[in-house]
Amino acid sequence: MASRSTTQYGVAPRYLIAEAARILRVKPVTLRTWCVGWKETRARRAQPPVIRPDGDQVEGPFLSFFNLIEAGFLNAYRETGAPMQRVRGALAFCRTRLSIPRPLLTERFRLDGKDLVLEFDKGLLNASASGQYLWPELVERWLRDIDFDSLGPTQVWIAGREHSLLVNPRIGFGVPILASCGVRTEEVVARFHAGEGPREIAEDLGAKEDEVLEAIRWETAPPLAA
Repeated sequence: MASRSTTQYGVAPRYLIAEAARILRVKPVTLRTWCVGWKETRARRAQPPVIRPDGDQVEGPFLSFFNLIEAGFLNAYRETGAPMQRVRGALAFCRTRLSIPRPLLTERFRLDGKDLVLEFDKGLLNASASGQYLWPELVERWLRDIDFDSLGPTQVWIAGREHSLLVNPRIGFGVPILASCGVRTEEVVARFHAGEGPREIAEDLGAKEDEVLEAIRWETAPPLAA
């Protein structure tokens, strides 16, 4: 269960690796590597973390909602097959040359990121038939599903904006919820397993039956490998 910490949004979650990995549908071992890096061995060189966890490093690491957004971007880019070293380089370029300390948390990066990264390495991007460089679709979709305000990301539609599943650090301690009523998806599926039907649950919550079914499907998806 996500615990609480204070950010500019007041009470916000601090996710354990396993919980953040479940929300993002990424393997916990992969997410941990992004957050802590790895030491040098005979087979590979040492690598620093790609994400710097905002929470306690002693018992965790614990990740903030902002870390969750950063990890979601990395996961989307990894799924395109782009080498992680290129992603590391692009982010380092934004931090050092463009003075953007956490580029993945800025709406500027969502709107202009393809041009910023193009300046670093055109090999990161896909060329369209018109010769314009665009984000790969998986990355474009992830960025499109994040809402921003002047302080940074405020919430993310974890199954896409066309669906009803939302993660908002100010609601339900940042675990997935039904956007229409704010009820945790884990509570929906608990009621379903207790014998209540989707229509009954929906009527009680003031939600649509399709939203309840979506929450059940999301919560009961096969677990990721460790």
